Amino acid sequence: MNKEISKQEVKDLETTLQEKLYSDLLGENSTLDQINFIYKIVDTLRGAYSDEGIRNWFYRERKQLEGKNPLEYLGSSWKPEEENAQKVLELAKRLKV
Repeated sequence: MNKEISKQEVKDLETTLQEKLYSDLLGENSTLDQINFIYKIVDTLRGAYSDEGIRNWFYRERKQLEGKNPLEYLGSSWKPEEENAQKVLELAKRLKV
């Protein structure tokens, strides 16, 4: 990933996602790359959604993700470089276009 996020940015991420979604996305053994990746998605969504809207975005089913929501599509042991993760990021980026 390009830059590591600060402790404050991690706190902001935890606040935005709230405990359950943060835990569902990252689990107990998350890597720094995973945290950075989720932060990138959330930061991308911030221009289009409120915090609640961002949380809802991860639970909303998408035809672009085979009818799954982004949380389901990522699965439980995802890595940022994997195709599924990149598709979720691209979906978030399309909101800015």
